[in-house]
Amino acid sequence: MKRMALTVASVACVPLFLFTTPSMADSTATTKPATTSSPLKNVIDVKLTGDFQEMAKVEKLDHDTQVKLSAINADQTAAMKKFDDAHAGERNQLKATLKQAQASGSNDLAMKTHDSLVALDAQERKTAAPFMDAAVALLTHDQQNDWKLYKLTKEIISPFHGLKLTDDQMSQTKTLAASKLAAFIAAGDDDKARKAILMSLRETFEKTILTSAQMAAIQHDAANNASKQTATMTPSATKAPAPMTPSTSSVPATRPSTK
Repeated sequence: MKRMALTVASVACVPLFLFTTPSMADSTATTKPATTSSPLKNVIDVKLTGDFQEMAKVEKLDHDTQVKLSAINADQTAAMKKFDDAHAGERNQLKATLKQAQASGSNDLAMKTHDSLVALDAQERKTAAPFMDAAVALLTHDQQNDWKLYKLTKEIISPFHGLKLTDDQMSQTKTLAASKLAAFIAAGDDDKARKAILMSLRETFEKTILTSAQMAAIQHDAANNASKQTATMTPSATKAPAPMTPSTSSVPATRPSTK
C-alpha cells in the first residue's frame, strides 16, 4: 500500500522536464521585435515561451540570439502540439483508468496504468529534448554551464511549494547544486542515476539549508497530503502511508542537455 501511495501521488507532481521542458503552457513575451541588435541585453524583444524565455532572461541574450532561439522555440511548439494531438486520447484514457482503479481499490491496475503514464511522459521528454539541446548550443561555454547550474538549483527546490528562501539560502543552494552538477550531467540518460543524485541533493538541502521552522511547515504539509490521500482510498486500505517530504518522494530527474 505504501508503494501505491507513492506512485499514484507522483502522477500529479512529477515535473516533466528539467532541461528539456515543452514551452506551450508558459506565458509569452509579445514586445515588438527590434529591427537591429538590441543594445540592452536581458530584454526579451521576440516571441519566446517557457524555458526559452527563461534562458533569454537568465543568460541576458542579445536580440540576434533571441531571434535564433525564437525559431527553435516555434519548432518545438509545433512538434509538441503534434505529439499532444497524437497521444491525447491515450493520455485521457490512461488518466480515466487510473482514477477508476484508485476508486475501486485495484492497486495492480493502478500501478500498471501509472507506469504507462510515466512512459508516455518519457516519450514527451524525448520529443522535446533535441530542441532544447539546439537552444543550449547557441550559448557560450560559460553560459551553458551557468544555465545548467541555474536549472539544477531550481530543480532542487521545485518540490518545496510555497517555501520562501532567503538570499543566503538561495546562494547556499546554488553552491550545493554546483557540487553535483558534473555528476548530474555525466549521468546522461541514466534515469536511476539522475534521480539518486537529485534526491540526495534535496535531502542535503533539507538537512543543512532549511531552518527548523521551514522543515516543520514541510512536514505538516506532507502529513496533510497523506491524510487526504488516505481519505480517497477504499475501506480495505486501512493502513495510512507515511508522510513523505520532497527529498523522499519518487520524483524522476529529467535529462539535462550536455551540449
